Amino acid sequence: MSCDLTSGRLLDECLVGRAGIKTLFYTKLADFDTVRGDIVESGGEITDLGATAISAYRFEMADNVGLFDQAVNASQENGTSFVQQNLTLTLFNILPADLADLNNLKKGRWVIWTLDFQGKIRLFGRNNGCTANGGSDTSGTAAGDKKGLDMTFVAEENDYAPFMDDYTTNPFDNFTNVTVVPAY
Repeated sequence: MSCDLTSGRLLDECLVGRAGIKTLFYTKLADFDTVRGDIVESGGEITDLGATAISAYRFEMADNVGLFDQAVNASQENGTSFVQQNLTLTLFNILPADLADLNNLKKGRWVIWTLDFQGKIRLFGRNNGCTANGGSDTSGTAAGDKKGLDMTFVAEENDYAPFMDDYTTNPFDNFTNVTVVPAY
């Protein structure tokens, strides 16, 4: 049966470290489709993306603003189960030069990688892509209020977002076919 368990999980007595997302990396779903058949995954971790070149566009965020959540949506009546993956991009100090890319982000279908504060990378929208489903560009009324842009993305996938193989120095340095823009 496809839903048999293969192991359990014991309590880890170590704390997991700091939560939050440092950076989001965007690749057009159509470009990612060129590597989909070459992906090697083992135990919930992608270890190879093949040789076809793809670009991942880097959007770094301020501390304590980036997040994702994954919610299971299951129906016993319909016999269905999927994971809704939600991500939020938060940027401050929006400039005129940013608008073209931000407008394209809200219109496109993307695969999105997250880099967290433990140096772990996960892949969202792997099969169906992520699309913008909300957000706002705001400037509060008080001097200390937020002045920036939030854009939320959603994906619906069969499984939780897989991890990427650990990198050495910079994200994706172990995946020679991925070019990060702007580069580290």
